[in-house]
Amino acid sequence: MLTGSQMKFCEGIVSGLTGVAAWRAAYPDCSGAGAASTAASRALKRAAIQAEIARLREVAAGLAGSAVLTLVEKRRFLAAVLRTPVGEVTAESPLAQEYKEDAKGVTVKLPCKLRALELDAKLAGDFREEPPTGEAVDALTRLMHQVGKENAAESSTPASPTPASDEEEAEAA
Repeated sequence: MLTGSQMKFCEGIVSGLTGVAAWRAAYPDCSGAGAASTAASRALKRAAIQAEIARLREVAAGLAGSAVLTLVEKRRFLAAVLRTPVGEVTAESPLAQEYKEDAKGVTVKLPCKLRALELDAKLAGDFREEPPTGEAVDALTRLMHQVGKENAAESSTPASPTPASDEEEAEAA
């Protein structure tokens, strides 16, 4: 019997994720890419994991055939949105959201290229931030303590009188 995270890992593999990406999706608290790579490699060798992946692939193949998009297919489409010049889009193109020919010429509406780039980056995991670990956390902690000490020292030092400006001295006289 597989755990929920193991099932999510298998689903990630079947949907086209790499082992590392599937592991990190299933186990978001994993410490890093190296650990995820090792864990994914070990998991893919387990008979129960292999059997579940095979079962899910059979189910996916039986579901509406081409209606089930894999991660690779989604990214291919987004790449086509980004790479296809508008002049190459025909009325039959899957990229044409609107296509109109009139006396003025041809009007073609395509999906937003910036949005396609953003979606592809999200699918690739580019927006995932790694939590700071080890030395970075230690250095940040030391810096915060140092700043705190400096702020405390500044607030406990009595304010020294500031010298009067020439104008203030002239007014006082």
